[in-house]
Amino acid sequence: MDDVRDKALVWAAAIEAVGEQRAADLDRRRLSEDQFLFMWEKYRPHQFASCDIAYSEWQTALDRFLKAGLTDRDIGEMVKVAMASRVTQKWKYFCGCCWALVRQTHADAAELIGKLEGEVRDAKEADDPSQILRVPPIG
Repeated sequence: MDDVRDKALVWAAAIEAVGEQRAADLDRRRLSEDQFLFMWEKYRPHQFASCDIAYSEWQTALDRFLKAGLTDRDIGEMVKVAMASRVTQKWKYFCGCCWALVRQTHADAAELIGKLEGEVRDAKEADDPSQILRVPPIG
């Protein structure tokens, strides 16, 4: 019976931890949304109605960009780039800028993994474990 009780306690603790993590993720998401809206309104040229964001999709798009590896700072920079551009459809241009940055981020990550794998292989061949965790610079 102790085994059942122990498992129940572990399960309850895991459920609580998952709930707390979900709440923290939601708080981070809300903060990201607030920061995005602030940046969008701060930098948009008010004379263009086309700068209005697509309210039916902006939160979903923002979530996708964040899950794909962009940071709030990246998104803020892409807002500035989109608003400074001469295009009239700022939202579409902003999304295109974000996807381009996602592709570059993924390419940089793949390059880093390749370098790390090479470093690990070299360290193993040289029998020098102190070099296995060294992260090489990108570029």
